[in-house]
This record gives sequence, structure tokens and C-alpha cells, in this order.
Amino acid sequence: MLRKTELLTKIADRIQTTYYLFDKEKKTLLPIVSPDKKDPSAHNTILKILKAFNSEILSIRISHIRKETYHVYVNVEFNGKLIEINADVSDALTLAQLKKVPIFLDESLLKKCGIKITRKLLEETLFI
Repeated sequence: MLRKTELLTKIADRIQTTYYLFDKEKKTLLPIVSPDKKDPSAHNTILKILKAFNSEILSIRISHIRKETYHVYVNVEFNGKLIEINADVSDALTLAQLKKVPIFLDESLLKKCGIKITRKLLEETLFI
């Protein structure tokens, strides 16, 4: 089952960027770490191609994780059809942020990798 999440923020340093996705209903935070790339960003290329073909990004879907790699798809409407484009997690989440489209992720990711936000966790973390 897919869950709608929100990109709360991203924090970058010299070697990686961490994206924080949040499922409000489940009150679960999913941090996704992506190594920074030295090559040009694919998200700009994707935007140019979509513009040339008069297509729109509908959503982002994060389906699963395998060997510490998230499998992410950009859902695009092209000629009335839904097309899924496999993308790097940082490019896909940047596209979601730029185009303000929803991010969906498989519920199993929240269970496997998410951090359940509870009152106890906040109290312990914030020393309340």
C-alpha cells in the first residue's frame, strides 16, 4: 500500500544529503541519505525533456530499498498515459520539491526504515 508523505526538509553537507519524509497519519519520519554526486543533476535534464514533450510530473513513488539503494520512480503523464521513469532519489525528491507534486512511498518502508514519532521519543530527545 502506498502512503502519501511530505518532504519536510533536506540537510546537505560535503558528502551527502539527507531528505526527511514524514507521514502525518502514521506519525513516522523516514530519513533518506543520498551521497552527493559530482556529475550534473539529472533532474534538470528530465525537466527539459518533459517540457519539450509537453508532459507533466504527476507524483514521485518510492517503492522499496535493496542493498541500501532506494528504488524511486517519477510518474509522468505523456500523451494521456502514465509512464514511470526510474530516477536517482535526490533527483526525484528535488523534482517533487520544484514541481510541488506528492511523494508516495510503500508502507513497508515506513515499517522497515521509519522512525515512529511518539511523545516519549520527543521527551527523551528534547530532554523534557
